[in-house]
Amino acid sequence: MKNCCGIAISFINKAQGQLIIWFKKEFKQQIAWAGVKNHEIKTIKIFNENKTMVSPRKSFEVFNEEIMGKSSSWDRKDRKRILTIRELIDRTNQEQLFQVNAINEQLNKSNTELTRLNEELDSYSHTISHDLATPLTVMKLNMQILLKLNTESKNINQINNVLNEIDNMSEMMSNVLKLSKLKYSEFDIEDVNPLAIIEKSVLDAKLSYNDNAHVEIGDVITIRGEKSLIAQVFQNIITNAVKYSSNKNENAHIMISSMIKNNSVVYIVEDNGIGIPYQSKKDVFKVFNRMSNTKSFLGSGVGLSIVENIMKKLNGSIDFESEVNVGTKFIITFPDE
Repeated sequence: MKNCCGIAISFINKAQGQLIIWFKKEFKQQIAWAGVKNHEIKTIKIFNENKTMVSPRKSFEVFNEEIMGKSSSWDRKDRKRILTIRELIDRTNQEQLFQVNAINEQLNKSNTELTRLNEELDSYSHTISHDLATPLTVMKLNMQILLKLNTESKNINQINNVLNEIDNMSEMMSNVLKLSKLKYSEFDIEDVNPLAIIEKSVLDAKLSYNDNAHVEIGDVITIRGEKSLIAQVFQNIITNAVKYSSNKNENAHIMISSMIKNNSVVYIVEDNGIGIPYQSKKDVFKVFNRMSNTKSFLGSGVGLSIVENIMKKLNGSIDFESEVNVGTKFIITFPDE
């Protein structure tokens, strides 16, 4: 500090070099002397011996001396204030340290419990999925046999409804396993040209939901990621676009394009389908969540949750814009490197 004249130092933690420094500014003062302080040195001879001595003052007129470059002294009150502040800081540090340790201990307990619950949930998901797979297969085979044996349209419709629900449950179980595996799967990042993936996803979606849907594929830019995860992203998004536009039959239109934005590759999948209600937008990526206007469509409500988790693993993101009965635009951002 420039022109600092008084300094007081109080150590908080010497080992860590923590200290507090107080400064006092310059305190100018004048001292009145009786006579000028010019001590004249003389040598006189006393008994043939030279003696050096200071001559007495010759003037007692008042002489004012200006004192500069010094501060006022640190008195008892100053030292008490410094000690009080240091003790307050020490006490606050101890209290904060205690609180931090308590919070860390609670966090460690919570993390341990959360890890245990996640492991149990994963184990439960695998067990349920495998245990249900066999009875579902048996149910489906029996319903298919019944379908062949029945000729009445009423019975056929009911059997088809059961078969659809069995397929829906099988899909839901498969998606739950995919979601569970995403947390632990290891993968290698590479450059992927997704054109073949997009074309296959479009073909599969049209065969499943609406062969009359017009799907336009624009520029396709190479992205960084893992091929199987990228395939799941486009499969889910394109399938949703075709499925939820199928109510418009021959007027269904889906546009897929890409561009470079802020050093990232952005893919946009836009449809003219049923759209997403405004009140449901915050729940779009929640697992097992389905929008209020999708009840007439088959689905498990897991696909978009899988996509969001994949994009997080790829250090990317997914967002959307939507309007009911106008359409939905999904924005998928892949990191450039």
